[in-house]
Amino acid sequence: MRRGDAWRAGCRWQACARWVGSAGLLGAIACRGGAPPSGAAGDGGAPARSAGDAGATPERPREEVSLVDRLGGCSVRHRGYSIDAGEPEAAYRRGYTAVSAEARAERAGASVLRVHDARVGWELWIDEALERPTLELRAFVAEPRRARVEIDGRAVGALKLQPGELRVHTSGPLGATLTPGRHRLELVFGRRPSPSVPYAEVDWLRFGHADRLDETYSAPTRRDVVADVALGGRPLRALALRGPSSVRCSVLPARGATLELDAGFWGAGRGVAQVQVLEDGKGPVTLHERRVSGGDGAAWASVSLSLEEWAGRMIEIELSAREATRGGRVVLGEPRVTRPAPLVPARRARVVVLGVLSGLDRRRLPPWGPIGNLAAVGELGRESVGFDHYRTPTSVPASVVATLLTGLPPWEHGLADPFARLPADVPTLAGAVKHASGRAAMFTGVPTSFAAFGFAREWDRFESVSPVVDLPATEPIERAATWLDAELERAAAERVLVVFHARGAHPPWDVPREQAAKLPPEEYAGPVEPRRGAMVLARARSTRRGARRLDDADRARLGALEEAAMVEQSAAVGRLVGVLKRREVWDESLVILTGDAGYPDPPLIPHDPVGTLREDLLSPPLLVKLPGGLGAGTRSAAQATTVDVAPTVLGALGLEPLPGTRGLGLVPAALGHEPLDGRPLVARLGDSLSVRVGSWLASGALGQRLALCQLEVDPACVTDVADRTLVVSRAAWSWTFQGFTAPTATPRPREAAGLDADTSAALTVWGALE
Repeated sequence: MRRGDAWRAGCRWQACARWVGSAGLLGAIACRGGAPPSGAAGDGGAPARSAGDAGATPERPREEVSLVDRLGGCSVRHRGYSIDAGEPEAAYRRGYTAVSAEARAERAGASVLRVHDARVGWELWIDEALERPTLELRAFVAEPRRARVEIDGRAVGALKLQPGELRVHTSGPLGATLTPGRHRLELVFGRRPSPSVPYAEVDWLRFGHADRLDETYSAPTRRDVVADVALGGRPLRALALRGPSSVRCSVLPARGATLELDAGFWGAGRGVAQVQVLEDGKGPVTLHERRVSGGDGAAWASVSLSLEEWAGRMIEIELSAREATRGGRVVLGEPRVTRPAPLVPARRARVVVLGVLSGLDRRRLPPWGPIGNLAAVGELGRESVGFDHYRTPTSVPASVVATLLTGLPPWEHGLADPFARLPADVPTLAGAVKHASGRAAMFTGVPTSFAAFGFAREWDRFESVSPVVDLPATEPIERAATWLDAELERAAAERVLVVFHARGAHPPWDVPREQAAKLPPEEYAGPVEPRRGAMVLARARSTRRGARRLDDADRARLGALEEAAMVEQSAAVGRLVGVLKRREVWDESLVILTGDAGYPDPPLIPHDPVGTLREDLLSPPLLVKLPGGLGAGTRSAAQATTVDVAPTVLGALGLEPLPGTRGLGLVPAALGHEPLDGRPLVARLGDSLSVRVGSWLASGALGQRLALCQLEVDPACVTDVADRTLVVSRAAWSWTFQGFTAPTATPRPREAAGLDADTSAALTVWGALE
């Protein structure tokens, strides 16, 4: 089921918030029961009631995350560690090393993975030390062959694969001792007679100690574990577990969350169902244990368990069959994390203003910093919600703007570096508004969002203002206000979107030379000056021998010029807001003001067109003024990211989210509502990764181990605690790579931007070209 912002056309009450992870990986959230509360309008009128409903209080709807839907992202154990290789949901267990020629197929009633590359591997997470484990592989091979078994890049044994039907192949004890944590298991095949013949067709793998149970092993694949079970005449979709086996799912529960399920036994006999919570540094907590019986009198027993104790903390929920009579199964019907849906008043917007200012330091902008000379921004802040934990998915400013306009992360929309362009097939906000007979315009004074980079298409008006020409830095904002005023005077469209991308604090600074000379520090004689400031910073960032570094006086003048440049742009923002108020549409407007990148602490040099995945560079300001003044003057501690902006814009205009987007709307987050079961905030730059999960930060590179720290106790992220915090480490890794391998996550090939002479000149003045 699609999850996204719950704003929909005409709705004035959010009947059920539908949440999604930034990578679309946390499974479906559905709503149960309920209608809008008494007095809430829907589609412009009161909710319909039957005569028998008069005076009744409607049931409040609930949102929920199905653990059955999320099974592919959970860890399944039955007599060892099991991987269902043939299921598409298991793709993330390969890490980010997708085999391009692989395919999935059916063989003998099983989903299999056809392996066409000589090396294929999976990630394993081990909870306790394993000495000389064994490997079982159910696979089909067309001819006899051997496969070398490697763990963490070291050969530890071999599998002799027999041809014929789909069958189980077993290794002897492998020459490895595994410590708790992440490991990579790989199979390396020899030659094959033809490129068209796969090396193997793999159904499942089991890894662990050889056991002495006398019954035949049945792998807990999805087809085996998920079943429609009717007990006492009541059918439910259930996890059907043989004994002993378990399913562990990572959850970051929000406040008010509960775990609900129905327990029973399927078949003749009896068993023991158990629910535990696992958390790093603490022993397992048993929430529920129940003996269940099957046979003719079998029935479901409903269970509801509070997760309030773990709100905001990463845990694993383990659902297990501790015991089960042979031939029968413990069944856990419709296990789900649920809570009452947040009641969020939502008003349609007629106008949306999306303003982006480059190079902003959030700490110097109200409400995070003093108002100073930024009176208009300060006034906007008093009427907006400030997001304290807003995070971008990359440090490349152009990529961030592309994400704002598409709702896709950079690794999906394709503009992931400063000299790529946005592909023409990527849907945008402009196209969505125009297709709904609305009006849309964009005005930019930042060269990295000029037409050469793919930003000019689908707007009713697109204008760029080069920093080379002698026009003020306020020009894009002033043109946006003029166009908006004309559109509102014509009153021809029910939906109006205007976007501006202005210089902000980025050089060249629109500060007269005489004024600059009076800025601190006194008697400054260094190279940082208004017109050539960006080129000076570019040279200072250079790794060439002899490049001049910035000293304290340079940084003082840099900060003073940035603050001076923002004064007139703040006033221009105030004039644009004045248009909305004069045209009496302020109350019907959604206004978003944000930055295209964060601002680094020394010794890094600001305004880098690439940057790094440091938290300060991923944390620009975000102010959201909602229609009707919802949340005005407040600060939200909820985590938000750039992919959330596009669904918020379209939801406010009564439009559906763009295809393929999986962001959350910002309205629930503005009121402090976190996603029901958590989500990662993933940032990527090339092969480098930085992932926020609550207060935890995981960092590293694709295909490699991710280091982990807790920012609340280690803000500088000095100590790597990944090996001591397996619950959080596993969640950060699995959630991230599930997002990369999700069916809707379709990376687009990179398209190079074609730079004409004018764009190249603008980029040079901007400091992006030397």
